Amino acid sequence: MPEESHNSSGTQPEEKQVRPTVIQTDSTTKKPTVIGGGQPSAPVTQVTRKPTVIGGGQQPSPEPKVTPKPSVIGGSEQQSAPPPRPAPSVIPSRGPDVATPQFVPPKATVPTSIPGTKRKRLAVTIDDLERRNVGTKESVLKASLDLILVMNLDDLKERDVVMWGHDLQRRYSELVTKCLTMSQSDDLKITKRNIARILEILETIDLQAVFLPQGGILSRFTPKSKKKIDTLDELETAQDELRQLLDLLDKRLGGLLTLKEDLDLVSGEIDEIGDSVEASAITAAFLADQIVQMQHVNQHLSQRFADRGMSLVQTLVQIRGSSSMRETQIEQPLALISKVQDVALVMVPGLVGTIVSLKTLTEQNQKPTVTTVAELGDQIGLIVQKLGGN
Repeated sequence: MPEESHNSSGTQPEEKQVRPTVIQTDSTTKKPTVIGGGQPSAPVTQVTRKPTVIGGGQQPSPEPKVTPKPSVIGGSEQQSAPPPRPAPSVIPSRGPDVATPQFVPPKATVPTSIPGTKRKRLAVTIDDLERRNVGTKESVLKASLDLILVMNLDDLKERDVVMWGHDLQRRYSELVTKCLTMSQSDDLKITKRNIARILEILETIDLQAVFLPQGGILSRFTPKSKKKIDTLDELETAQDELRQLLDLLDKRLGGLLTLKEDLDLVSGEIDEIGDSVEASAITAAFLADQIVQMQHVNQHLSQRFADRGMSLVQTLVQIRGSSSMRETQIEQPLALISKVQDVALVMVPGLVGTIVSLKTLTEQNQKPTVTTVAELGDQIGLIVQKLGGN
């Protein structure tokens, strides 16, 4: 049995040190309970966690205040708190009073002269125009009708009437100038000059003086000129120049063909402008009569339209009258091409070959016959006639 804590004499025996058993409590405000007669230490007003001492031993010093840590389940170490989730994006919804925009196609509109009032077109048909302009092409009448139907006399301004058809007249003037410029092209001028030089050479060859110096019947076959080619050396020089001229003519054929095509295009555009001018003149005359019947329209515009109609008619007469001249301009490069291809490049080389043959005979002291020289003279005359003809 263990000894009692106190003997009979009242003296206190020596106490054994007993290690206190500390029991953790959940309360943070209860005081410790001492068992075994020991005196408690100085009272502590408040300790976070105070132990209960059993055995009467000396109360240990109070432990420092410890901040409780959260309990960790599933691991010995405390895990860091997960990062906060980002707040979901919230797209504000439209309120009940906000309507989703809808595409609304525009409504069809009609031309009006007064807001809210539909513009009335002029009452006219192609038959009406045909009765006023007998013999006019149907395409011209349709073009005039289109001009009339889009016309709004209520909004008509004097400037519009004064300039009626002016663009057509100006374009016609530009095309006439262009035709004149093309008619003086280098291809035409150089080709004409080379042909003229060939004619000049042929007309100055004196076959009698070269091959039959004694004269006689051949004198009538020799073209007359102030300066004659009457020696073999001069004849040889003339042959070389003829060959050179033929090469130059051949190189100009492509340019002449291009010129002819360009003239065709310009002439065709002039004819189209003529139809447009005629349609504008018919329209001007019709509108001049219509304005007279419309009292709310400025009556001075009627006379303006009449004047413009007469001016356009004069332009139309010029266009129609220039048709034959334009055809001549188109035929001019074709005529030169024909001369070059059929005469210069065919007959002249044959003539040069014959002259070379006669020259060879002469150099061999062989005299050509009178008939041979006469035939050569006839050949020269035919070439001159074809090249010099229109």
